[in-house]
Amino acid sequence: MISFGGMVFNGVFDKFPNVKFGFMEGGVAWLLVCLERFDRSWETHIQHDPRKRFLELRPKEKVSDYIARHIDEGRIFVGCEGDESDIAHAVKRIGNKPFVYSSDFPHEVNNEFCKHEINEMLENEELTDRGQSRLPARQCPQVLQPRSAGAMNTQARIGLIIPSGNRLTEPQFNQYAPPGMGIYITRLRMTGQWRKPPSELKKSLTEAAEALSDTKPDMIVFHCTANSMENGLAHEAALVETIQSASGCPTITTAQAIREAFTHFGIKKLVLISPYVKADQRTRGPVPHRNRIYGAPRVGTRA
Repeated sequence: MISFGGMVFNGVFDKFPNVKFGFMEGGVAWLLVCLERFDRSWETHIQHDPRKRFLELRPKEKVSDYIARHIDEGRIFVGCEGDESDIAHAVKRIGNKPFVYSSDFPHEVNNEFCKHEINEMLENEELTDRGQSRLPARQCPQVLQPRSAGAMNTQARIGLIIPSGNRLTEPQFNQYAPPGMGIYITRLRMTGQWRKPPSELKKSLTEAAEALSDTKPDMIVFHCTANSMENGLAHEAALVETIQSASGCPTITTAQAIREAFTHFGIKKLVLISPYVKADQRTRGPVPHRNRIYGAPRVGTRA
């Protein structure tokens, strides 16, 4: 109880949103006490938290609601034993999602002992069919399954070709991609000291597209605005054609994606604030004439 209370009121579940927590070999009664007492404690002793470091509840949410929410999301698990008298009440109070049979096998028990305890749970007349059938076994895969495992069975896949020095694409795409979206990336040395004219870039771009196509992406994005924008729309179209021919996959550049977003959302005017001296001219080129970019006074920067 003390450990669980410390984790709840210090906001540990929110600070580590992809972690699952299991509380084993303590039975289930302690959780019922926490659900009751934590609500009362919060009402009478709200923490002084000007830096927002501790527990933050949603509007009108109780601490017990907060715990139930994380249970429902498959993040909190509690070990139970077959002969616990409070298991039926616990299932009635919070549902069957958090409870897993805690065998402690092979420490101090054997197969026969485990079977006996599971049978006790199955024979508990106070448990509903739904509650008892799920408790012993079906919960265990939920504990072991990573919260990010949805990416292992992706419903859609995006391939990206990015400059070798790009360090932001992976964390950003993995953070904002919807569930079930697989992100696959290959790199090219094509910026900075490895900058190449279009004629020399084609070979390495073809090889990168062929390698990326092995992941069978639904679409490939050429994610390098310097190469796709500064030489005009014809050069951009040639890059797309090279990648599509080599990979057999629909292809789009970052600039094309922005233009499509403009069209989709009906954006006609855009104010650009940039520290780059030549940014205005480079960004005007790939934008259709029906859209207008207004360059704001440039922000001075120094390396």
